[in-house]
Amino acid sequence: MHISGNRTFGRSESDNLEVVDMLETESETWADRMRAEGRREALEGERKLLLRMARIRFGEALADSLAVPLDGIADADRLEQIGEWLMVCDSGDALLARLGQQT
Repeated sequence: MHISGNRTFGRSESDNLEVVDMLETESETWADRMRAEGRREALEGERKLLLRMARIRFGEALADSLAVPLDGIADADRLEQIGEWLMVCDSGDALLARLGQQT
């Protein structure tokens, strides 16, 4: 195949358009996968931080109790709200009660 300027010899224009269309679709799919992976990693980082904060503030047992409910949350705003509760709740039991009321 010989390429000259904007024209590719040996392929029809419809073949070229099909290849371009395929590449654009694959590029979008790849970008979507990367964005989704980034969101998953960000949520995992938030969960780890919340567990660390809970462990420091209320102890290992509370952090262990919080791990399972946090794993089921895929909403960054919800995790942020739980982080705020970690700051204002007087006890681990109060935090768990608040979390139980919201699920």
